[in-house]
Amino acid sequence: MKPNRATIIVSVMIIFISLGFKNPGEVNANKRNHLFMIERNRDRDIIQYDVNIDEAGNLNLADPIIAYWVRQSINHQREPLTTIQKRLSYGIRVTDRQPDSQHICSFRFVSVPDRIFNLVRYGDTFSVLIISGGREIIVEKIYVEIIGGSFRLPGVAKVELHGTEAATGNRVMEIITPLS
Repeated sequence: MKPNRATIIVSVMIIFISLGFKNPGEVNANKRNHLFMIERNRDRDIIQYDVNIDEAGNLNLADPIIAYWVRQSINHQREPLTTIQKRLSYGIRVTDRQPDSQHICSFRFVSVPDRIFNLVRYGDTFSVLIISGGREIIVEKIYVEIIGGSFRLPGVAKVELHGTEAATGNRVMEIITPLS
């Protein structure tokens, strides 16, 4: 059976999650800027996404979101994503910038281009929203469960999107099962 496009996209994302290439550089470590994270079942390391603001609280409109590894397995060491990881799996493409509004910009993951995420600002607080089942969900965590497979085509059992419904404050989880 020939793998379909969705399976290939998720597989490429998982491969680069598993590899964990290292690349030196600086990352934003300010906890008040955290937006959401990606966790995997392979190890405890996570990919953290933060809003990119300076010490005065001004948003960097050219590059509003930064992503980096938190190596929980190595004393919570922080490392930037590699160029390959940014281009093929964890990177984002920002679109629709509206810096003077509550909705600052939209973005898509390079590995999942059909889902639109929105960076929004409520006063001094930033959040990422996604529409799921007709509801606005504040994204907190994405979890990827990998089972078997091979180095080039790992098996993805499911992807979970965890968050809070913006209108009610209720906790929600969307399960995305890769097409087979």
